[in-house]
Amino acid sequence: MRLFYSFKLIVYLGLSYGLLLSSSVPEVKIKKELIDKECKRLIKGNGGNLLVYVKIQKKNGLLKVINKNFPENVETSYNVFRDKSNRIISVLESPYSESGDWDVEYVHYFDSDGKTIAFERRTGFFNSECTNDAAHEVICHYYNPAFTEISKVYKLTDSKGKTLNKSKCTFNYEFTDYKIYKNSNECLMGYKIKI
Repeated sequence: MRLFYSFKLIVYLGLSYGLLLSSSVPEVKIKKELIDKECKRLIKGNGGNLLVYVKIQKKNGLLKVINKNFPENVETSYNVFRDKSNRIISVLESPYSESGDWDVEYVHYFDSDGKTIAFERRTGFFNSECTNDAAHEVICHYYNPAFTEISKVYKLTDSKGKTLNKSKCTFNYEFTDYKIYKNSNECLMGYKIKI
């Protein structure tokens, strides 16, 4: 009886619960790959559908970067990628390392409704003690339209793509100060990006 009532309520609200939660892992991974390809294309062409903002050290607010003219003392950069319909498909946050010992990117991926379908944390760092060059760690979370995690992928490699043993690596840097937003609007607000 309760299940039937819940289903009736969902139908009454105009939602198809089966469709709402139906995104399969392969489907979401394909969507993410397509967004990655489009983002790479936008970076190469640097068209109007790639917006870049920066946070300057000791200053409030963000500054829009025009014609690749980056100011000095950048603390964090933000790339906003839009499709041909100007819908936001991805937002990349990249804090700046003054020492150059590490690199990190936090990337949100959005579907055509602006819902988060994936979040990826990409890091590269030296002094790991498990490789002579940089270690590269990628953690990707995949979500269904209800923002429930449906898969998580972890990779740790050297600069040549060889898999590293995590237990033999030293992680001298913390890359845990981030939030995963459930949609593009919350992401823009959280990063204080005004388009």
